[in-house]
This record gives sequence, structure tokens and C-alpha cells, in this order.
Amino acid sequence: ANRILSECVCRMIPLVIADLIDEDYALHNRKVTMSSMYFGCHALFTKPGQSLAPMFGWWVLQRCDPDRIVLDFDPRSDKTVDTDVAAKVWMVMLQLIFLTPLVMCGVMIVCWQPYSLKGKYLKDIKAKVQRINTGLPDESHII
Repeated sequence: ANRILSECVCRMIPLVIADLIDEDYALHNRKVTMSSMYFGCHALFTKPGQSLAPMFGWWVLQRCDPDRIVLDFDPRSDKTVDTDVAAKVWMVMLQLIFLTPLVMCGVMIVCWQPYSLKGKYLKDIKAKVQRINTGLPDESHII
């Protein structure tokens, strides 16, 4: 589930970054886009997160001592698994699989809410970039 969510989000990020690059290009009348700067900043923040996320997950799981469940469980014996430890592991897994992505989606929605790069404004930006690229005079004063 976590992989599906991250893949869906990761596939959309280049589209959002492309719109940000177009907006910057149109607003500041640049001769050359700043695309490498945008993609570089994106990589600066996302690549460490992709490397650290598995380590964080492992650390969280180790805090609830899952080895105790595995080592204490013997299917041939009548001994049962410690229900307190099993419940703790189940709760931690629930938090890692469902709660963490849900909270991160909420944070992303709140962070992106103030930005107005959508609807008519986005269409106007795209039209202005198209006029700049084709060499037509800019007749609109939308920005």
C-alpha cells in the first residue's frame, strides 16, 4: 500500500514541477528556464528521504522487539505468543502502513493549499509560455 501511494505521487511530481518552471519562466520573463535548479532542489530533498525511510522503518520496528515474538514462537509446543508484544507489533505495523502515508498526504495537501497554480491561472500561464515560445507579442497582462 505504501509503495502504491509513493509511486502514484512520484509519477505526478514532474508534472507539478514543469508547471512551476513554466510559471517562473512567464512571470520573470527569463530567456532560459530554470528547470535544472527546480529538479536539483527536488532531488536534494527527495533522495535523502528515499534512503532514510527504510532505516526509519527498521528503527521503529526494532523498538517493539519483534525478535521476541519470532524467538518465543514454536509451532510444535503448546507455548503461546506473548499477546502484549504481538499487539504492540501489530499497532506499530498499522501506524507504518496506514497512518504514516495518511499523515504525509494531509501535510502535502496543507502545504500546497496556498498555491494558486490551477484552473484559469494555469491556463493563462500556459498560453503566455506558448506565446513566448512562438515569438508572438504578449497581448495579455494576466500576470
